[in-house]
Amino acid sequence: MLIKRILIITNEGIPVFDYKDYAKEDEALVGGLITALMKFAEETTKESISRVMLQESQFILKKFNSVLFVVQVLEDMPADYAEEILNLIATNFFKEHKEDIENFRGNVSTFSSFQEKCKNILQYTGIELANKLLSKQDDPLAWGIFSKEGKALFVRADSPNYNVDNFTIMQVLGKSINKIIKSQFQTSTSIAYHINFKGNVFNSIILPFVHIITERKLNAFSFDDIKKFKIMTQADIKQKFNETFNIKETEIVVVSKTASTDLEKLDNKNKSLLDLFQASTKGFEYLFNSESLIQLLKFSNSVSIVLNLVNRYIVANIQSKQSSEDMLKKILNFIS
Repeated sequence: MLIKRILIITNEGIPVFDYKDYAKEDEALVGGLITALMKFAEETTKESISRVMLQESQFILKKFNSVLFVVQVLEDMPADYAEEILNLIATNFFKEHKEDIENFRGNVSTFSSFQEKCKNILQYTGIELANKLLSKQDDPLAWGIFSKEGKALFVRADSPNYNVDNFTIMQVLGKSINKIIKSQFQTSTSIAYHINFKGNVFNSIILPFVHIITERKLNAFSFDDIKKFKIMTQADIKQKFNETFNIKETEIVVVSKTASTDLEKLDNKNKSLLDLFQASTKGFEYLFNSESLIQLLKFSNSVSIVLNLVNRYIVANIQSKQSSEDMLKKILNFIS
């Protein structure tokens, strides 16, 4: 687990909050030990302790208004990432429980309502998903957590010979997706898939504070049938797309790769989607010598799709609450 423990401790060493999903029922012992270490350092060296190192993990400590916030993290989790999460927890805790902590008389149940807020923080900072990936509940070829600015915060690969250039492409891709969804869709969250003709998949989870990108391989799927679209008319392509997704024809744009007039007719949103698709193609060609085939961006109530149909592109925006996985299955069914 990337984060193993979250504790909030009073100046007297009393733990008032222990995040339940990571709790081990030794919060009083841990709280007392950490408080004793803090006081020992302050009295003997006039310095404060900001970190306690263990063999495979570390405690990161930060005091806010005489309240100590503690996270136990994996040893190679970047300190600035952990501290950012710690700051979010502290800010939200005081927003909800400032008076409760100032008037604390021993009733820790007062702070139980913070459990849900803490869970939300761990979700939109990527920790919940990272913990699943580390526990092998979901086991991609590689994955990484990146800041909104594109900085790599945490990366993992299942092979010692993994090409680190893949992580660079992940960084650029996540940053590009984030830029487009903010400017064209006015949101900070999305799930995206980019798949090339060889079945290489980059799955991007864009969250308010970070983006997480995984790499996988579709081994049991053939894209050989894609060539049939080359001889189909635009009307036939639209009809097949409509039948697959059950949407209005006006939501689909078929763009010729050779007709510049088609590209000029695209609105800003669709042009941005196509630009992102073409940028992903450059990354896929560099890494795998293969063009992008599918781009899917899923939002809460809609999905945007770009498909490479040999000599044309389909750009579609669909109102749908279906999951990204269900929409991807429909896309694969459409092109097969």
